Amino acid sequence: MASIEGTNSQSCHQHGDDYGNAFGTAVTLTPTLTATVRHPDPSKDVWAEFSLWDNTASTQILSLGTPASKSTVVKGQGTVSLTAPKLTPGHSYGWRVRTADATTGNTPVSANCHFKAPEA
Repeated sequence: MASIEGTNSQSCHQHGDDYGNAFGTAVTLTPTLTATVRHPDPSKDVWAEFSLWDNTASTQILSLGTPASKSTVVKGQGTVSLTAPKLTPGHSYGWRVRTADATTGNTPVSANCHFKAPEA
């Protein structure tokens, strides 16, 4: 499960219509992205890697696998998070996530999720 803290819904919003009607709205310009991760070996460290992009300006902000994309780390399983860099007021954003660890690699990438940054 993936979510963004502070949207008008706790679930992932799929791409909205031309007016953004299906988008959640973050309450801050530095929202927290969260995901539930699990490793088959409960003794292993596991984390999420996030990708975040600006749908309005076509800018990649976080790329999967880069140091800035790595969430907090948990042992075995749990909910992890990453605070996004400061966003542009009123822009719409897309993001996705995958689970990663140091030994077995990465899981497939989640569906794309979308939200809007609050107006200034």
